[in-house]
Amino acid sequence: MMGKSLEEKLAALHSMLADPDTETDLELLRKAIKSSSNILVSKAAQVVGDRKLEPLAQNLEEAFSRLMANPLKNDKTCKGKTAIVEAMNQIGFENEQLFLKGIRYVQLEPSFGGPLDTAAKLRGLCGMALVRIGYPYVIAELAGLLADTESDTRILAARAIGHLGSLESMGLLRLRVLCGESNPDVLEACFKSMLEISSELSVPFVEKYLVAQQVEIVEAAALALGDSRLPVAFNILSGAYRETDDSEKSRAILLAIALLREETAVEFLISLLSDNSIKVASEAIAALGVYRHDEKMRLRVEEVVKKQKSAELDEAMKAAFQ
Repeated sequence: MMGKSLEEKLAALHSMLADPDTETDLELLRKAIKSSSNILVSKAAQVVGDRKLEPLAQNLEEAFSRLMANPLKNDKTCKGKTAIVEAMNQIGFENEQLFLKGIRYVQLEPSFGGPLDTAAKLRGLCGMALVRIGYPYVIAELAGLLADTESDTRILAARAIGHLGSLESMGLLRLRVLCGESNPDVLEACFKSMLEISSELSVPFVEKYLVAQQVEIVEAAALALGDSRLPVAFNILSGAYRETDDSEKSRAILLAIALLREETAVEFLISLLSDNSIKVASEAIAALGVYRHDEKMRLRVEEVVKKQKSAELDEAMKAAFQ
C-alpha cells in the first residue's frame, strides 16, 4: 500500500468486502491494521469483522494496544479502537483483559461546548463482548454501563443485558427506567431487552408507559411492543390507540402496530383508511409505509386510497410508499 493515497487504500479495502480471500488480501489488511491512520485501521477492522477473518485477530489486538497509547494523536474520535472491538465481536475473539480495559475507558476530546467523550460506543461494545465470552462478573460491569453519562453506552448496555437473558439482570433494566431515564432511545432499548428476557413479566411493566405524559416515553414503549411481535401486543397497542387523543402519541402507536407485521394489525390499519377523518387515514397510511418495499401491500393500500378520492390521501400515499 506504500505510495498510495488514503482514498486509494480505503477503496482497495472496500473492494475486499466482495472479493474472495487471497494471501495478498490478508497481507494488505495486515499493513492497513498497522497503519498510522486510524481511519485506515478502522476500515481494515470492518473488513476483518465482516468477512470473519480469524487469522487476523492477533493483528487487531496489537493495533488496539497501539491506539491506546497517546490516543488523541493516534486515534482521534476513538474510531480505530471502536471498529476493532466491533470486529472482535464478529469473529468471536476472546480477550477478557482487553474488553475490561475498554469497558472502563474514557476518551475526552476538545469540542465546542466542552470536552466530548468519544469512547461511549467502545465501552458498550466491550460490555457486549464480556457477555459473549461469559465473563463471570459481567452483571456488575453492565450495571456501571447503565449508569454511564453517555446515552450510546447505556443503549448498548441495555442490549447486552438482553443478550445475557437472565431474570436477575432484568432488574437492572427496570431500575434504569424507574430512576427516570431521560433518553427515549435508551428507554426503548431497555423495554426491548425486558421483553426479550421475559415477556410474561415485562409486558405489564412496559404497557404502563403507553399512558405516560411525555410523547417520547409512549413512543419508546409502543415501538418496543411493536418490535416484539408478541401475540398480546396488538390488543394492547390498539387499545392504547383508542384511548389516546394526542395525535403525536397516536402516530407512534400506529407505527408500532404496523411493526407487528401480522394480518390482524394490517387489517386494523387498512380499516382506518376509510375513516371519515383525513387526519386518521393519513396517519394510518404513514404507518403502513413500513411495507413500502412490499408491492402487494402497496397495491392493496393504493386500491383503498383511490376509493376515497382525496388529494390529501393521495399525497400521503406517495410520501409513505415512494
